[in-house]
Amino acid sequence: MTQQHTLAQQYLDAWNEADAQQRDAQLRRLLTPDATYTDPQMTGHGPDGIGQMIGAARTQLPGLSFRLRGSVETHHDTMRFSWALGPDADTAVAGGTDVVVLDGGRMRQIIGFIDFAPASG
Repeated sequence: MTQQHTLAQQYLDAWNEADAQQRDAQLRRLLTPDATYTDPQMTGHGPDGIGQMIGAARTQLPGLSFRLRGSVETHHDTMRFSWALGPDADTAVAGGTDVVVLDGGRMRQIIGFIDFAPASG
């Protein structure tokens, strides 16, 4: 397992962490102090802001968790990985791809793309 794969997994583990204090501690280890997160639906700034954003998202996603989908690709100071969101390892109700700019082994900029989402009824 590569260092970037481990970093991506730890990042998704932070999204899955229900305890806000533990999640915030994880994010402070994974992110630079000036880290930013942007996707089509939300933005966050710094580990605390991104932690609050994740907490708000978790309230909208009860019973669902994130997992890596496929391999982590890297070049220079950039990595890309895909994820799935679902109630278990065999079911995905949404998925996406994140592009991450690294700084000293920590995440400085995260740009998220939604690859598929539940159909609205």
